[in-house]
Amino acid sequence: MVNFQKCNDAVYASSHVQYINRESIFKKRGGCLYTANHLPRWAEGNAKKFFQAADRHERGNGERYKEIVFSLPNELGLEENKKIVEAFVQKHLQDFYYAYAIHDKVGAMSNGERQPHVHIMFSTREIDDVEKRQERPPELFFSRANSKAPEKGGCRKSWKWISVDRQKYLLKLRKDYAVIQNEALERNGVNLRVDHRTLKAQREEALANGNYFLADLLKKMPEKYVGPVELMKADSEVVKNQKRLRAVNHQREKDLIARLMIQDGIDKDTMEEKSQDLKQRLDSIFAYEPDIEDADERAYFTEEKQKIQAMEKDMVAVYGITLWAPKAVEMASLDAMTTEEKELWQDLKSYGREKKEWEILKNRMVEPPGDDVEALEAYLKICPEIDKELDKINLKIHQAAAEIRPVFERLNLPHNKASILKRAAFYVNDNRLAKTEIRKLQRNLDSKLKSLDKHIKDYFVVHQKNREYSAEEVASILNANIVRQETVEKRLAKELYHMRKRVISYPRAIEMAKNNYVQGAFKQLRADKRELKKREDKLSPEERKSAWQEIDRREQELEAQCSTAVGRSKIEAIAAGILRKNAPIAKEYNMLSAKHRTLKDSIVQTKYQSQRVEARAPLEQGNKFRVAPSAQSSSSGGGGGSLPTPSRDADLISKALSGGAKEAQLVARSKPDEPDDWKWLSEAEKDDLRNDMATIDRY
Repeated sequence: MVNFQKCNDAVYASSHVQYINRESIFKKRGGCLYTANHLPRWAEGNAKKFFQAADRHERGNGERYKEIVFSLPNELGLEENKKIVEAFVQKHLQDFYYAYAIHDKVGAMSNGERQPHVHIMFSTREIDDVEKRQERPPELFFSRANSKAPEKGGCRKSWKWISVDRQKYLLKLRKDYAVIQNEALERNGVNLRVDHRTLKAQREEALANGNYFLADLLKKMPEKYVGPVELMKADSEVVKNQKRLRAVNHQREKDLIARLMIQDGIDKDTMEEKSQDLKQRLDSIFAYEPDIEDADERAYFTEEKQKIQAMEKDMVAVYGITLWAPKAVEMASLDAMTTEEKELWQDLKSYGREKKEWEILKNRMVEPPGDDVEALEAYLKICPEIDKELDKINLKIHQAAAEIRPVFERLNLPHNKASILKRAAFYVNDNRLAKTEIRKLQRNLDSKLKSLDKHIKDYFVVHQKNREYSAEEVASILNANIVRQETVEKRLAKELYHMRKRVISYPRAIEMAKNNYVQGAFKQLRADKRELKKREDKLSPEERKSAWQEIDRREQELEAQCSTAVGRSKIEAIAAGILRKNAPIAKEYNMLSAKHRTLKDSIVQTKYQSQRVEARAPLEQGNKFRVAPSAQSSSSGGGGGSLPTPSRDADLISKALSGGAKEAQLVARSKPDEPDDWKWLSEAEKDDLRNDMATIDRY
């Protein structure tokens, strides 16, 4: 941040000021953006003249100048960085003569990174009241101070720079500079901040706060300042060693950040899979509710259901404030932007959202049948208007993208990308407590579901034992299930309808990729076709023919451009990226679609079973049916799953009555007088009957 460099016998003050101002032989080094000074009138605003006087008149072993070098924020421009420097010198060097130069170039030690910084050279002689009233000539100014007659001696060298406690003042400089720079960053809407403390002090604080990731990042070998004299050497071992140390530190930091971000992605996938599993189990358990007939048991179930729903709501709320890596990178990128740049980015995002809303509206437009003239007329009028709005939005997006492109080009520079990724890692790490809370909520919900699931199973096992149903009761249960299933099916169908528009097929991905490859030319061509169709009636036959020929020519040119080997390769790559990005939505759609198909098949099957039972009911007057305990392990449809619920029993009984041989083995008919239909007896009952008959025969 802030570094001192003292003069030595090998480097004269006048030579060094030429170095920082890039004058004389140092001009070719370049990178000097701005110079300024605060000098006595006899120096005539010339820093070289002032420091030449210091070389000439200071004692042979005296200190001719000190230099402070500190970095300036990459995120701010020259004007803002000048304000930072001016604030600093006004606070600490107002009573000293100084000169400074702001540099901005790729540093010799920076591996291609821009490093804006400032060199401040100053005399340690503090301007006293005599100097303020009447400036001393150079030979007197740089002479020994005279405490008895100040006007006969030079200005005294300040204790700040020469006392044994000067290191304490250096720490104050560092702290003040951090405050000034952070104020400038805040003033410009940049959310980055600097810390003046040593790595050791920062690491100790991180450990005390339990921030082990930050502590690990700060556990690195501190780098030492390398001055210009050493940098100018052709083959400096000091520079080589410093570069090696910096490379080791950078690689270690990069590895730690990559490990954190990768683990964050793994955690996100794991938590989402767990949430999906909990949701499926929750839905499965809640599906038992209609089969609970006991009032006390239903009240208990309702109370537990409300607790589970509250836990689910809490989990969703915490998940909503949880920050994952992709969002963290976006936030870190915004932090590196100025207020104006952020506004450009928000405008671009706003246009994107507006475009999506218009596209959703367009996708929901369904062409009415031809016999509905009024609706068809409205449809044909609205669709072109939607296209016009989309064209306007696309133009805004194009303009906004052009404005913000330089910003992203700056942010995509290697050193800026590394800085953004590092800050994103801090965001992810700072959000670790939210993820811990999600894990805790998931464990609690998992435990609650297991408890309720066991309770419900125990309830049905006890209450359904040896329960009997008439054919009419079976049909009634099946019809109630059909109503519930049809309600769910309608909801799923509606979800699928809207989700289908978001799923990108391979042909559509190719079309999108082709348009991307030719920078939107296909989209513009389609817009021109629509516009031509609207006005072709107003054109003469020759004009119409010429216009369509031009459209065809443009289309052929675009197709030819896309058909080249390079074009096909790039289009396939772009399409693959589109499909990869769309994969989560496609997966969700396929899962929902499979669930919907299964439910529709179940509704058809349940209706068939209900019809068969209703048809057989008159023949089963007075008869009762029950399911054997051995059916516990069987699987069946309906809301009750394999538990002995009324839905499960009705499903098995109806299948048995419909001719299901497997189900017939699990269902028994009660016998008011005698078993008139052997096939409806369970195997256990048949065995009992055989034993009874054998006993009778023995007598």
